[in-house]
Amino acid sequence: MAINKNFVVKNGLEVNQKLILANATTGKVGIGTSLPAYLLDVAGGIGVTDIYAAGNVYIAGVGTFITKLNVGTNGTTLTGVGGSVGVGTAIPRYLLDVRSPVSTGATALYVQGDVRVTGDLVVEDDITLDEVTVRNITVTDQATTLNLRATGITTSLNLNVTGFSTIATLGVTGLTTTQNLNVTGIATIATLGVTGTSTARNFIVTGVSTITTLGVTGLTTTQNLNVTGVSTISTLGVTGTSTARNLQVTGVSTLGTLQVSSGVVTATAGVVTYYGDGSKLTGVIASGGGSIGIQSGGVTVGTAITTVNFVGTGLTASQSGNTSNVYLPAPGVSLGLAIALGG
Repeated sequence: MAINKNFVVKNGLEVNQKLILANATTGKVGIGTSLPAYLLDVAGGIGVTDIYAAGNVYIAGVGTFITKLNVGTNGTTLTGVGGSVGVGTAIPRYLLDVRSPVSTGATALYVQGDVRVTGDLVVEDDITLDEVTVRNITVTDQATTLNLRATGITTSLNLNVTGFSTIATLGVTGLTTTQNLNVTGIATIATLGVTGTSTARNFIVTGVSTITTLGVTGLTTTQNLNVTGVSTISTLGVTGTSTARNLQVTGVSTLGTLQVSSGVVTATAGVVTYYGDGSKLTGVIASGGGSIGIQSGGVTVGTAITTVNFVGTGLTASQSGNTSNVYLPAPGVSLGLAIALGG
């Protein structure tokens, strides 16, 4: 039946049981319920083309938005569109796009609990970490680091610094096991050291490097400590109770201080073998307890000699500073005859 006029219902309206209920006392309308709790209470599913809500919308069940979901003015608070979700942006560029009003200085994402990232993590600005466990740490390209340290009980598989790097302190300290500590490329390092009770399999500095202090100190076992390339080192030292299988400096190197308490130092080219006490040195004055080698007619008499004793008579000697003068007998009298004759 068609009725072409307006209806005014003053005392409420009910269509069938729980189909439509308009309560004139509470001013609420229920669809599918006889006890509406909201201005419009729908107990069941809703299919709509567009939703415009100036107030609150409560959905107790599942809400499915086929095309787009906007929260805030034009979706500036939250937007779901095209399989992407934007927070703080109405045009999300990624699967989850979170943006704050400024690029830095404001917390845009806060997570209380653990975060697991199975792919790459790209950080284009500063990163601040409290505690880090890293299997491989590699620094490439241009890097400026005030302090890069591995302290405490630490196991580091690879610690690499490559490219253009400026580091105030690069150190491995404490109870530490380091498989590879590599510095390559053009690097400027104030202090590069392995200290404490440490085991370093390979400790390598290559490329063009400037190092103020390169040291292995404490109770330390180092399999290889290599400095190659063009390097300038102010202090290179192995101190304390240390075991270094190989300590190698190759290429063009400038050392400010190189200390060897005992043992032998060997150079593969140029100046050859010499000992910590100064023996086997060539082109130097053996003063202050140093030793020299003696030969006669091309035949070596002995090495590591600290005293030369002239036996016979008719010889006189004097010393002036670090110079000793030996006076032989007068011409015409051979040294052997003077000794045989006793004068």
